[in-house]
Amino acid sequence: MHQLSGYYAALSSAYLTLPKKRLHRDEVPEPPKGYNAMLKHPYSTEYKQAMLKEFTGLMDRGTFEYQELTDTTEKLVPLMWVYANKFDEDGFLTNLKARLVTRSDLYKTEEETYTTTLVA
Repeated sequence: MHQLSGYYAALSSAYLTLPKKRLHRDEVPEPPKGYNAMLKHPYSTEYKQAMLKEFTGLMDRGTFEYQELTDTTEKLVPLMWVYANKFDEDGFLTNLKARLVTRSDLYKTEEETYTTTLVA
């Protein structure tokens, strides 16, 4: 049994229940900046449901799989949750999103990497 089952169970207890009243972007608080901030957010239940949807989708697509860490010399890339509010063209809240992303800025390689930058 791996450690993800407890994480999955914790997220699956949340239910997506956006308020019945359509909220305009002026009435919606900013999305949380991290996991701990999300726990204190007024829509934490909805963000947890979005996290479950994201995590389940990643697992279903085979994006990654759980592995035991056998070699302690392996470098791990940390993950973080990024949250966003989605609005329709009139500015009304339609969805709350959560994305699991890697902290690739902390990942050091011996190769040089380049990022395309648009200059106006």
